[in-house]
Amino acid sequence: SYCVSFFRSLHSTMAASPTTFLDELDRAVKIDPGISLIHSFLDRDQAKEALTVLSDNDKFPWDLKPKLFGQPLEQHAYHYQRNNMSASSLKSLILLEELCRKVERQFDVSVSDVYCNRFQDSTHQIEWHKDTYGSHIFVLTLGSERDVQFRPQKYKDDSNISTFTPKPGDIYFMPLSINKTHVHRVCRSATNDEDTKSPRLSFVFFADPPTYAIDYKITVRDKVRGAWEGFLEGLLS
Repeated sequence: SYCVSFFRSLHSTMAASPTTFLDELDRAVKIDPGISLIHSFLDRDQAKEALTVLSDNDKFPWDLKPKLFGQPLEQHAYHYQRNNMSASSLKSLILLEELCRKVERQFDVSVSDVYCNRFQDSTHQIEWHKDTYGSHIFVLTLGSERDVQFRPQKYKDDSNISTFTPKPGDIYFMPLSINKTHVHRVCRSATNDEDTKSPRLSFVFFADPPTYAIDYKITVRDKVRGAWEGFLEGLLS
């Protein structure tokens, strides 16, 4: 249920730091080829409650037949654009907005929008691809666990693969630079037990870094290149 205490629990305060973004990445678990994994961004109870709310068709506006660049996707999806959203009466979107604010507070970034994915069963997956958004991303995982894999673009087979499995409530940071060298995918479930049959949700937060994070600065060229590559991918797909 949407108890007041649940929303308040997302407002946990942290000691302010002039380099919060860099501090958080320093504390994260490092995974090749440059992923920073933060365990328990949501604690167990928060992750369970959020899954209950955000996986429900009656509470969240999932698109059951989404397309990207004109091509159908296997997973269910929803694109949450903060600058285009008026005050929503949907408590699920209020929760999503609170998650945006929590990402902003904890990592000292600015979140513009969120791409939401729901893998309804163990057969839903995302094949090898690179992101063409011209942005850094934070990815929050809820529900069933799935392997996330990265592979250098120069290899066309399954050699040199790096694999990790985020747990419910974990969030990981993927810098834009990874897309210049690697492709990635979200795998089907390796098993077919009751846990893997349940939905897996991921929320991709598009984030602009703080000005002091010089090494992570997003340039106009990065954004134009991302838009152009996305346009070309749409033409070729």
